Amino acid sequence: MSNSGVIVVLRLVTAVYAQSVVISTIQTDLQSASLGSFTVNAAGIQTATEGFSTIHATIAYIGIFTAPLLDPTSTAFLSLVQQMEVALFNIFVSVQGLYAIEVLQFNPLPNLIIAHAQFVVQPSALVEVQTTFSTAVSGGFLDTLPVDPFRTTIEDFDAGCFTPLDIAILLDGSDSVSSDDFQSEKAFAKLFLNEFDIGQDNSRVTVFQYGTEPRQEFALDTFETDGDVQAAIADTEYMGGSRNLGQAVRYMATYGFSSRNGARTSVPSVAIVITGGASLDDVAAAASKARRSGIILYTIGVGNATVPSELAAIATTVNTSYTAASFAALRDLRTTLADEICTIGTVQIASMDISEDVTDLSDSAEYQALKAKVQQDVAEVIGPAGAEQVNVLGLRVLP
Repeated sequence: MSNSGVIVVLRLVTAVYAQSVVISTIQTDLQSASLGSFTVNAAGIQTATEGFSTIHATIAYIGIFTAPLLDPTSTAFLSLVQQMEVALFNIFVSVQGLYAIEVLQFNPLPNLIIAHAQFVVQPSALVEVQTTFSTAVSGGFLDTLPVDPFRTTIEDFDAGCFTPLDIAILLDGSDSVSSDDFQSEKAFAKLFLNEFDIGQDNSRVTVFQYGTEPRQEFALDTFETDGDVQAAIADTEYMGGSRNLGQAVRYMATYGFSSRNGARTSVPSVAIVITGGASLDDVAAAASKARRSGIILYTIGVGNATVPSELAAIATTVNTSYTAASFAALRDLRTTLADEICTIGTVQIASMDISEDVTDLSDSAEYQALKAKVQQDVAEVIGPAGAEQVNVLGLRVLP
């Protein structure tokens, strides 16, 4: 072992009001060249709070797929994640503006292990990241890992909200909504969710529909990819019935944001309630209870049959209540609403240089242990300052 520097990349989820306090706390702690139990190069910390894009890559690793690679807690899964993350850090070592690398999951193909990865990048570095990746794998290797260059691809970036959220969408499926209008609701939901980074470690989604009775179409922990969520929304069938919105809000608050159904206490809970008219039951009590449980309620009243006082009784504030002239016009709200919701929590990406006795991170156990220790120490330092979530996204040994 020899003493060397390790670059640590962190994702910090904070409330908007706490952005400056969190960074100030880190900087103050670094004045003594320490962060928790680690010695830190005080000049080596960099932070950013906006302007992120996410690029997705598919890596066709030449190897034999085994069942443990489906289990994110298995030694085989963690070991291969570590190997690929280190290889990716090595090829991107000279790229400025690449904040994070995550290998998310593996899928099997004959004689191949298909890895799905994502990179968090400043917009100014998008072209360089894409070019560097494509050039690196063109010779059949990702650093030292053998890959199929014809099946290893990097996609165009998706700009969007990188803040992890638990999101519920409540669709109006009552008789006063036509089948075509219901299709417009579903189209809006799909377009709206395109603005978010969907995944079990990022934003999770649950969808409800209501008429006479409410129905949960799928839970927060049902699907792990954006594609699966989009397909499930497309397959949702119009139910019909009377409009009992109060009962639906109560049901959604009870079951949609239950920990048993995948809800997390570490991220904000947000609900979008769509209605095309007056409810047959009381909405105020149900909405009040939902707000007291910590759910942030957004309402969208569609058409001229909605009741403004009812929308106001549901929404968390006057700023979380919207209207649309028709169901077809819902799509025009998707970006405005997504931008508003994304400011509920703010993601900060920080990288820092710590001194640690390692020569490399090729040993999976050492890699995971160091990630866990850094995450614990950083959380203890900045948690009281307003950081709601701390994730170590990657480690790389400095030459």
